[in-house]
Amino acid sequence: MYLSALLLTVFGLLVGSYFVALRQVQVELLFVVRAAQILLPVVFFTGATLFGVALAPASLLGFSFLFGCAAEQLPLSSAQGILCFGLLLVLYLLVLLFTVEAFLTSRRSFSGWKTLFACKSFLAFCLLFLFSYLLDRAAEFFLLSFSMIS
Repeated sequence: MYLSALLLTVFGLLVGSYFVALRQVQVELLFVVRAAQILLPVVFFTGATLFGVALAPASLLGFSFLFGCAAEQLPLSSAQGILCFGLLLVLYLLVLLFTVEAFLTSRRSFSGWKTLFACKSFLAFCLLFLFSYLLDRAAEFFLLSFSMIS
């Protein structure tokens, strides 16, 4: 499951990078972080239902596309840029793990709510949501503080 999600993200990254190179558009890093703020709660609340089977891969592909668009404009010439890039990569990894767990949790919801809540992976699903949402908020604060400085 993780390998297929990784292939989906690579496809989204490549299409996003190609789109930016072809259309010459600018996608801000803050837009990617705010898109993750919208996608994470939606995937969390639909991850325990049957809608998560379709929504989790679609949101992963959309986030990968946006990250691929924004990766073109990453300023890697300064320490701030490298720090921003590292923070966004960790956020990207957490979103990847979270969406895979959302997909697996939505598949487990077929067996019923009682067995879903009794699974240890449901706890991992909730913790990954919490960590990724908190890191997303930290990335937004980090990007906003650097834009205020420069």
